[in-house]
Amino acid sequence: MSKMLASYDLRKPGRNYQPLYARLDAWGAKRVLESVWILTANASPEEVGNDLLAYMDVSDGLLVVGLDGSAAWSNVQNPNPLAA
Repeated sequence: MSKMLASYDLRKPGRNYQPLYARLDAWGAKRVLESVWILTANASPEEVGNDLLAYMDVSDGLLVVGLDGSAAWSNVQNPNPLAA
């Protein structure tokens, strides 16, 4: 089981994001800040991220970070934050 942090920017005004929240609940995620969730899963950050993207708009941003040091992201402001 891997612990992960999932965070998003929901950029589509008026879109119904209830299916996304329900999917996070299905992963057993717990909301710790407005758009930050912590979860434990038998999956990689990439697998969780790809699953969540199916419930999001293409303009939304998503970051899923394995709390072991691995990470996956999509549509973020700095595509390679570790290169700074």
